Amino acid sequence: MKSEIKGNAVIYNIEEHFDDTFAAFFYDDLNSYVNSKYYNYIIDIASNVRIESAKFAALLLSLNAYCLKNKGFLVISTQNTDLINFLKLIKVIDNFKIIDSLEKAMAKYIKQK
Repeated sequence: MKSEIKGNAVIYNIEEHFDDTFAAFFYDDLNSYVNSKYYNYIIDIASNVRIESAKFAALLLSLNAYCLKNKGFLVISTQNTDLINFLKLIKVIDNFKIIDSLEKAMAKYIKQK
């Protein structure tokens, strides 16, 4: 996992399988940005990533609520059909903006400072 700040957003690139250990690491890293008052996030998830933890959806829903409350955004960029189907299955797909590429997400949502 890599994270960086670009313009007005935090960009995450996730290429690891999302299990409970990774969820804890992601949560800790995410908290550092949340505590620094970042409200805009793009999470780029590789097409081969497997979701092996229910904490994944909880983290995304919590982050989305935080972003919306602070007039920010959460965008998921992915072509991972398993992930998209998982979000549909647990009936939260409508809570997220999903775009098929990081480049499109950045072009649409990032404002350069």
